[in-house]
Amino acid sequence: MGTIVQSGPIEQFARLLMPVGVATVRLVDRALLGTFETLYTWQERARQRYHLAEMSDHMLADLGLNAGDVEREARKPFWTA
Repeated sequence: MGTIVQSGPIEQFARLLMPVGVATVRLVDRALLGTFETLYTWQERARQRYHLAEMSDHMLADLGLNAGDVEREARKPFWTA
């Protein structure tokens, strides 16, 4: 029984990277990881601001915040800390 060889997009990409070298692959890996980390941070920031804007005045007072503080924070774009 022969071995089945996959030739999907991942395998083709791996074959293309073989001659490039390990250092380049690591560089690409770090760049992709950094990109995913940034996207996750932006998504989390947007989610937190959304939930903050949904809180009641009582909950905000417990956090030491007022409606103006929350409005300023909620209006910030997701890429702004």
